[in-house]
Amino acid sequence: MDGIDLRKVIKYILLSLVALVSLLLIFWLRNEITLIFLYPYLRDKLVGLGLNIWLAKMIALPMGVWVMYISYLLFSRNKEKKQLGYIFGGATWAVWCLCMFFATRDYYFDPKTNEGTRCFAKTVEGYRERPCTENFDPTFGTPVQKVDQNIALSEWVKRHGPVAIDKIEPSKEMTFFTADGRPMYYYYEHPTGQIDIFNRPGSHPQFGVELNPITAEVVAKIFKQIDAQQQVPTNIVFHNDDGSVNQEQGVNLNHLKDLSDSLKSLQR
Repeated sequence: MDGIDLRKVIKYILLSLVALVSLLLIFWLRNEITLIFLYPYLRDKLVGLGLNIWLAKMIALPMGVWVMYISYLLFSRNKEKKQLGYIFGGATWAVWCLCMFFATRDYYFDPKTNEGTRCFAKTVEGYRERPCTENFDPTFGTPVQKVDQNIALSEWVKRHGPVAIDKIEPSKEMTFFTADGRPMYYYYEHPTGQIDIFNRPGSHPQFGVELNPITAEVVAKIFKQIDAQQQVPTNIVFHNDDGSVNQEQGVNLNHLKDLSDSLKSLQR
């Protein structure tokens, strides 16, 4: 026929046949395809909750098979099976959402990037969660900020009760920061300049003042205090055999302690 390109017609027919066969295969293998795509999603979701990779795989596989069975019921021509699929599907979805809610309600940071995933604003009653799209709390006008360690600890204490905060005795051998520069300790500086170090954020157990994350400047002050304590002169009184008394000034007790430890080790 004039004006008809047979090659184009054949091409369109072949493309239509390929599309039709692909749709039939997808429909025929819908259950298997569901499992193939659902299994890695469930596995990664469970790993993100902190589960071991192998435990996550063992849980994700039967869950994927169960969802595949629900998919089979939903696409069944049998009316009773289809209704059963709706019931099982709705119940499974509700249980999954409930489990995810309880599993992640204490999660404040992305486990991969350590970035805050929730936002809070400070109020007279503590911190209140607000949408991250807001800039200020509508009641108190305080700025909305991404969660940090202090806010996370405050929320955890609100739900589970107070956490024991231990005071740390500082030394020059301590590591004060992680490899990426985050502080590992928190401090309170007295009006006299003395610095107390604690193992976690929160409030000072005696004064109720909020602790601050340690900084390089504070570490330098701590080292100066340690040096000053080691160099404190002490008066030592010696009694001679004839009853006379000698008094030595500026004796460092730390050196005497080292000498005592050495003598004890030799006696052993």
